[in-house]
Amino acid sequence: MCTGKCSLFIAITLYPLVLLSIICNILLFFPEWTTKYVKEGQITEEVKYMGGFIGGGVLVLIPALYIHLTGEQGCCGNRFGMFFSIVFAAMGLAGAIYSFIVALLGLSNGPLCKDKSGQWETPFKESNLTYMTKSDTWAHCKEPKNVVQFNMGLFITLLVASILQGLLCASQIINGLVGCICGTCSNKEPANMCTGKCSLCIAVTLYPLALISIICNIVLFFPDGDIKYAKDGHITEEVKYMGGVIGGGIMVLLPALHIHLTGKQGCCGNRCGMFLSIAFAAVGVVGALYSFIVAVHGLHNGPLCKYLLIWSRPFKDSNTSYLGDSSIWWQCQEPENIIQFNIGLFSTLLVTSGLQLILCATQMINGLMGCLCGTCNKKDKDMI
Repeated sequence: MCTGKCSLFIAITLYPLVLLSIICNILLFFPEWTTKYVKEGQITEEVKYMGGFIGGGVLVLIPALYIHLTGEQGCCGNRFGMFFSIVFAAMGLAGAIYSFIVALLGLSNGPLCKDKSGQWETPFKESNLTYMTKSDTWAHCKEPKNVVQFNMGLFITLLVASILQGLLCASQIINGLVGCICGTCSNKEPANMCTGKCSLCIAVTLYPLALISIICNIVLFFPDGDIKYAKDGHITEEVKYMGGVIGGGIMVLLPALHIHLTGKQGCCGNRCGMFLSIAFAAVGVVGALYSFIVAVHGLHNGPLCKYLLIWSRPFKDSNTSYLGDSSIWWQCQEPENIIQFNIGLFSTLLVTSGLQLILCATQMINGLMGCLCGTCNKKDKDMI
């Protein structure tokens, strides 16, 4: 069995499933193919959890990109790359499970719709999925038109896609373990671990993670997709700490650039470059740690929102965690869906910074090995 080819197959299969999950989640915001329901906030609650976009989308796409690299005869196509693919595949598995749970809840509770009395409610919430086989009960939903079939079709698609993603990511965990022990079947893979190629692999992986961190932090300044909250200063305090831009962004991107150079046959691809990469990687660790701590505080304290006409943080000193109790989310009346918005983006920052932390810490060890043993680079002059 060639573990490298298996990785390539898994990654290529994951790409369309990721795209399918993202498209399904986006479409669920537009029942009856109109924007009026999303503008009025009359959207099924599970759609707002962004299971297809965050879970089956971003959290599976990042591992798929890395797994793809382990299947190529390049920087990550070696035992070291296979070892890290286990971590990334576990992240993809977590994303797929999240997407699966949200889709299952969406099917179980049924859609939000206007009933015969003109009230907006979820009439099938206590039906235990029996409404799916009783089409005569679908008439309870008068508006949006055909919303039951619409939600069923898209949530079932998300359910199937997440199951396939989960199986593929679980397979990569096993495949990565075998590849780490037995090799990737790559003709160009060296017999021993090559510190230069490891550096290149780490740098290539850090680039998209840094970009995601920056994007998430910037998006957090615009809840409800509106700039008015940033202008009025009604932004969650932790967003202003710029953990994603400064910590997970700049402080990781600069080390990634140097680490990349140590994996090339150039000025830094030698023992001296590897020695300096330890210091740069340490900066990356500090940046990732800063981003991680800010994200944890952002999730723990909850968002700044309007509660009973006053801007406050109603969940900051709460005895119970708001994260697992959606029944108290009503306390945040403005911006709309601010809780789901903050949870989604801060969770993404949390996962991203965790991966950055692991990668930069690994480069510190790899840099030390490269400083002592060389970079496996033919042009390495053993400079000190």
